[in-house]
Amino acid sequence: MRLPLSRRAVLMGLAAGLAPRFALAEAPGAAAADAAWWAVDLAGYLPGGAKRAVLHAASAPASADLVSLVEAESGAPAEAVPSLAALEDPVTGAGATGVDFSSLAAPGRYRLRYGDALSPVFAVGPASYDATVRALLRSFYLERCGAALSDAENDLFRRPCHTDDAALADEAGVRRDCRGGWHDGASYAKSTALVAEATLRLLALADLLPRLGANGALALPEASKGERDILSEARIGLAFLMRMQSEAGAMHGGVGAAPPSPPAAPQDDFSARRLLPPDRAATLKSAAALAMGQRAFAPADELFARALADAAERARMALEPLDRSALAGGETDRMIADLELWRSGLGGLDDAAAAAALAAIPTDDRLVSSALPLTLAMLARGSDAREAALAAQARAKLAAAVANLAPYVDLFLAPASAGASAPLARAVGLGLLFAAAARTFSRPELRGPAQRVADHMLGANAFAVSLVSTGGAKPEMAHAAALGNGFALPGFLMGALGEEHRDWYVDEASGRATFRSPSANPATAPTLGANAALAGLLAMLGADEPRSEETARASASDGHEPLAP
Repeated sequence: MRLPLSRRAVLMGLAAGLAPRFALAEAPGAAAADAAWWAVDLAGYLPGGAKRAVLHAASAPASADLVSLVEAESGAPAEAVPSLAALEDPVTGAGATGVDFSSLAAPGRYRLRYGDALSPVFAVGPASYDATVRALLRSFYLERCGAALSDAENDLFRRPCHTDDAALADEAGVRRDCRGGWHDGASYAKSTALVAEATLRLLALADLLPRLGANGALALPEASKGERDILSEARIGLAFLMRMQSEAGAMHGGVGAAPPSPPAAPQDDFSARRLLPPDRAATLKSAAALAMGQRAFAPADELFARALADAAERARMALEPLDRSALAGGETDRMIADLELWRSGLGGLDDAAAAAALAAIPTDDRLVSSALPLTLAMLARGSDAREAALAAQARAKLAAAVANLAPYVDLFLAPASAGASAPLARAVGLGLLFAAAARTFSRPELRGPAQRVADHMLGANAFAVSLVSTGGAKPEMAHAAALGNGFALPGFLMGALGEEHRDWYVDEASGRATFRSPSANPATAPTLGANAALAGLLAMLGADEPRSEETARASASDGHEPLAP
């Protein structure tokens, strides 16, 4: 049966051999050496938060008087005086001017001006991040595997995909039910470790932000069951993890697949798919996610929670005996597994084992590359009498991480910084750490680095585009997930941004970084865990903004749940 023709279907190409074309970023004004252009947070700014933009110009402003802030519609001067600071762009290394206009608190629509160069219109308001948070959380639904998709919001409809996952790698002709979970990218593979990490973050955010992803807020097909949408999506990940468990209890590494050639939509991908062998990292991360899931679902779904607890115990028992008195700093997967098993009363771990795992948590970049910042934030609250004993230890660890990592925000925003394979995901983890610490310690000044990361991801960068796709016929960036669908699925943070991927270049005349039209599959695939982490970062920044009843009603009428817990 053929699907109904829609504008999205047209975008998918008239022939299977036609790969989609990606538009280059549109340069503002002439490419002359003296051209100036602005980069702002395209999602907008929060009234009570820091507000920064970046001005790229051959001749930097000699004084702040040459930069003005105006109301978008009337052009009238706004009641704020920008301040300037020289900076180095972390992507291109070129000099630029940072423009701070944090004194602007009045909600409205504005532009920045320097000579003839006008910034894009941006909004200031307490709900500025709501739509982006919703899109990031909803992206999981759009990447579900094995299920039909009927998404009227994006005019995206498809029949179930990959319904016969997957063949065992070592037994010809034997197949196993590996349906579910979420696709990783253009290959439609599914990594157990990545699904577990994303599920961990969804569950942790549901715990830390009780109003995030409320029932009906994400317009999921499960909304009729009355469960919070964020938990319904986490349930998808947890069910997949249980399917990936071997008879011995260890977790298979995932479903391996090569990108279909030519690119195809998920339901039209019939390439060979293999079940990967059991993997230690996948087992550790899955044990943590299953244990956290048991806690989350126990109050309302005892049967599901019991199945999760059993799977978590089996995963723990499948791991070889470990000496818990000698945890190394790099074993972040092991630490989060131990802590979540302990929090859930599983695995027979005592308080001393939990304290040892907590003490071994690193306070460098290894921390922000994992889901541990959220675990620390949950433990720091001491939500029950058992956890209260470790709350002070968790708070001290969180404070140490903030002190150690504060000087490295710009380094983390640079492409391929320190050889990281997913630098944007790591930068988002850093921002999430500071946002969680700001709330834990009630220290608003810690929001600054978190806001810096958020602004960079949402447009205040050398590309002057949001690194979160908004969907549409002309994606803002080369994005691997767009190849088969023919358009960029909305709500996906670009997965990587390194020079080695050759998906972008710097225009010598303007100094602007620009995405090229790739002739081969780009490497900028979505990162499931980073999508959830960025949603958490933005939600935490927005949660403390006071909202009038009118603002809350307007947000709800747009399908966005107010973010304040």
